[in-house]
Amino acid sequence: MVKLHEVCLVVMEEVKNLRSCVACAAIDTFASLYANLQKDMDNEAERTGRILLLRIAQASANTFVQQQVNVALAALVQNCSPGRVLTLLLNTGLCHLSPAVRTSTAQQLQRLADRLGAAAVLRSGQSFTLRFLIALSKISLDAAAEVRAHGRAIIETLAQHRDFMQLWQQTIPLNEQISLEKIVQNAAKK
Repeated sequence: MVKLHEVCLVVMEEVKNLRSCVACAAIDTFASLYANLQKDMDNEAERTGRILLLRIAQASANTFVQQQVNVALAALVQNCSPGRVLTLLLNTGLCHLSPAVRTSTAQQLQRLADRLGAAAVLRSGQSFTLRFLIALSKISLDAAAEVRAHGRAIIETLAQHRDFMQLWQQTIPLNEQISLEKIVQNAAKK
């Protein structure tokens, strides 16, 4: 624990390694750190998660590396503080040019919503809920179909909560509400 920051810096360098077996070992190391240290990894979550998301963009031809990164990111989502996870995903992955990075980001947002549940997402404080709903709107309107699918799945989960429609209408710009109106209405009816 005393040397955690230094260990993370060294492992981060190896995640960028061009040899996929070395990079995968480093990625697995992060997955183990998230799983075993849990909240103790909060201070390192943004830096390490950013490196992992950016590795997806580098490894666009190597699906094995992408899968390993998604496993490590899933460990981060399950074990670190939701606020830190959301900040990481919004700052690094949401607006990335690579569809693979945005897909992974949307997948991790869906995992976060599943982990917390609709009530916690919608009542976690104004800042968290506001940022989550704006991100949800953005991924639901993404150009990539894989990204949109995760966004719509999250909407279906959240729309079951009684506070969703009010928060959605207060938070999301009108033009985006109109674009997503059918999805939100169908999800609310389920």
